Amino acid sequence: QRDNLPKANELMDNAILYGIKLTQSDDKKNQDAGKEIITFSYQNKSIIYKRLGKISEAKASCVKALEGHKELKKQKEYAQLLFELAEI
Repeated sequence: QRDNLPKANELMDNAILYGIKLTQSDDKKNQDAGKEIITFSYQNKSIIYKRLGKISEAKASCVKALEGHKELKKQKEYAQLLFELAEI
């Protein structure tokens, strides 16, 4: 199937859970990796929700991703996502 968006959304949920587990590690490298996984998973979820026509969920996921990019000091990704949020 070309667009199995519900399955993609489920995979992003699983990635978020994995990211949360990594953030609870004692290893700083794993903690940072977990934060990135969570952030990019929310960014992907915003795209999935937008394609499904679930605008409020798309915006909420986009805001969570923005918070993550800000915390990670990912300025380029933050700026791109602000543009994406404006289009939702």
